[in-house]
Amino acid sequence: RATACAAFLGSIALLGIALRDETAERRSLALYAYGLNPVALWSVAEGHNDAFLLLAATAAFALARRRGALLGSFALALGPLIKAPGLLFALVYAIRVSWFENQRARSTWIGAAAGTAVAAFLTIPPLFPALTRLGTHGVYAPAVSIQGLIGPVWAAIAATALLANAARMLVRRDPRAFAWAGLAIVAALPHDYPWYALWLVPLALAAGPGPASAALWGATIFALVRYLPDATGNMSDTMARAASAVAALPFALALADLRPSDRRKTTPPP
Repeated sequence: RATACAAFLGSIALLGIALRDETAERRSLALYAYGLNPVALWSVAEGHNDAFLLLAATAAFALARRRGALLGSFALALGPLIKAPGLLFALVYAIRVSWFENQRARSTWIGAAAGTAVAAFLTIPPLFPALTRLGTHGVYAPAVSIQGLIGPVWAAIAATALLANAARMLVRRDPRAFAWAGLAIVAALPHDYPWYALWLVPLALAAGPGPASAALWGATIFALVRYLPDATGNMSDTMARAASAVAALPFALALADLRPSDRRKTTPPP
């Protein structure tokens, strides 16, 4: 727990270094939003290893901003050596730099591809025996999540629709695509555990302000509801669905992003 807290504090400092060239207002907003998310603080206090992933990701991001896209994207793509969602950071960075900032695209994607290849080479072979036995002694039972509320099939359909909307916005160079992609991830999760907020928060930051970003921020906060079954013991099906409905409430905020008046090309924040 102590090292996770130290890693999270270190990631805040590294993010500040990476954003040194931004305006004071934007830099402060990003640091406050990132470092003071209550569920993120809760999660690092519990000692989750996602904090180490964030430390590595912010270090790579700072490296990219200071030493070049090739080396930075390579370092970001090594994130799966700590935890698989680390690949998400590399993908978001590569898309953001090459598609929105329209620069260093080739170097960024080469670095990301090389880092991903190295991470896959070092992780997949030793993990393969465990992956072949994954789930052989378990039961797939989603709880306190979109899947727990409407079932895996409908949740998969919802996640696909959210991801399709993210792709539509990405084609239009709309940074809100990152928030919609984050909401798709939340919809696809069978268990929306609070520590997932640690790697969803950067997606909200990349998306900039807007209803979809607010929905994703809300989803990170409401993830605390997932602890109810652990705190109260076995819950009835009715109570479990009620908790899932509470966890799904922030998604309603994103509906404002679908209004016709908001369907316009936006200028992404730096």
